Amino acid sequence: MSNEPPYGYPPPSPQQPTYPPGYGAPPPPPPQPTYPSAYPPPYQQPAGYPGQMGYPAQPSYPMQPVYPGQPGYPMQPGGYPLPVAPDSKSGVAIAGFVLGIIGMVAWLLPICGLPVTIAGIILGAMGRGSTTRNTLATIGLVLAIIGLVLSLGNAALGASLAAQHS
Repeated sequence: MSNEPPYGYPPPSPQQPTYPPGYGAPPPPPPQPTYPSAYPPPYQQPAGYPGQMGYPAQPSYPMQPVYPGQPGYPMQPGGYPLPVAPDSKSGVAIAGFVLGIIGMVAWLLPICGLPVTIAGIILGAMGRGSTTRNTLATIGLVLAIIGLVLSLGNAALGASLAAQHS
C-alpha cells in the first residue's frame, strides 16, 4: 500500500474540516468586501434643535367646521358624537319576529298556536321600542296577530265540529 488516503479522498486539514462532495454542510462563503455607500447618510436633526431659525412660526390650521351628529347620537364638545349604549330591546324584537313566523304554522294546532302567538304579540309589542329593529318587531307583531286570529278560528271550528258529532 502506498501513502494514499483511504477511499481516495485527501485527509482533512486541521483548520477547517472538508466534506466529500455531496455530503455534509458546504463550506461558508468568503466574506463580502465592503464598498463605500453611494447614498449620503440620512439627515438627523441635532439634539436640542428648537426649529428653523430665521423663519416665523407656521400659522396653525383653522378650526374645522363642526358638523351635526347623526340622529339618535348626542353631541359632545368638539363635534364628536358620544358613544351610545347598545340597543337592549333588539333581542326582544327578533324573538317577537321569530315567534310570529312560527305562529303562522302553529295555528294549525290551536293548543300550540295560541301560546306561541300570544308570546309573539307580547314580545313584538315590547320590541317596537327598539331603535334598530323596530321594523322587524312590527312585522313579527302583525304575523303573530294573524296567527292568533287563525288559531282562534281553528279552535272555534274544531269546537263546533266536536259539538255536532256528540
